[in-house]
Amino acid sequence: MRYTTLLIDADDTLLDFGSAEREAFMKTFEKLGKPSDEDMYKLYSAINLSLWKAFERGEIEKSAIPQRRFERLYEEAQISGDPREAASVYVETLTCQGQLIPGAREFLERVCETHDIYAVTNGIKSIQRGRFAKADIGRYFKGVFISEEVGVGKPDKRYFDYVLEHIVEKDPEKVLVIGDSLTSDVLGAVNAGLDSVWFNARGEKAREDILPTYTVTGYDRVFEII
Repeated sequence: MRYTTLLIDADDTLLDFGSAEREAFMKTFEKLGKPSDEDMYKLYSAINLSLWKAFERGEIEKSAIPQRRFERLYEEAQISGDPREAASVYVETLTCQGQLIPGAREFLERVCETHDIYAVTNGIKSIQRGRFAKADIGRYFKGVFISEEVGVGKPDKRYFDYVLEHIVEKDPEKVLVIGDSLTSDVLGAVNAGLDSVWFNARGEKAREDILPTYTVTGYDRVFEII
């Protein structure tokens, strides 16, 4: 067995973040009594993604994201009201979203029988813990490493150094990182000297400056690699 241990990203690798985000956004605006449509959701999603990318680059603190994304949305869409209230309702609502990517549960059930698997995520602690519980997938993992609890996030080498210090396997050549993000999961693996699988189910364009060890479009190919 080439790899004994898998460090698996959560959102868009196992959890269907797009579905969870959309559902939580629509329910939030419904609870607040504010109109929303697909264009409004797409604007929010773009703002949210840009803030998370800024976090990966070390430009903002993660704690600023929940409120700032709604502040920007309210400003750009000229929405009246308190964005702090929207941020609070949204976090509460997103915590209850446990949608999985098709095949994710079957993948976890199979792979946990042969490998030690750990979740590695930059998500907000309260949200990720809630979503893991809602999806009922925590039982498959030997541990869950959330950047908010670690104190630093992907792709920072220090995040992966912390993870490697707290897992059973001590040989980095037997540890494989699996994730959908080139700039978070794959770059983090490169920084830490670990092999990586780019879970590119959406068919995104590769980058010459960030090279995964493997690229897959689905779970079946992962089994061939491990």
